[in-house]
Amino acid sequence: MSSTERLNQAADEATRDIERRLRHTQTTFERQRDELTEQLQQRLADADGELRRTLGAFVADAESERTVLEARLQELARRLDEVANHAALRSR
Repeated sequence: MSSTERLNQAADEATRDIERRLRHTQTTFERQRDELTEQLQQRLADADGELRRTLGAFVADAESERTVLEARLQELARRLDEVANHAALRSR
């Protein structure tokens, strides 16, 4: 085998080795990308769930406060009516 043939064979082997390493690197990169994408999707889903729970609790608290305030306003209105009626009876 001539030195040119040996050189060509070595170059072919080096090319195959580089291509194999490139495929391995690409596969590793794609796997890591897929894992990262999955992790990010899970984190987003978790954050979305937590946000929904927090907002749900906030809405429930706000509704409870609204109910309490409405009851207090009704009580104040009733008391004002009583005072007005009492004042009207006294002025007769």
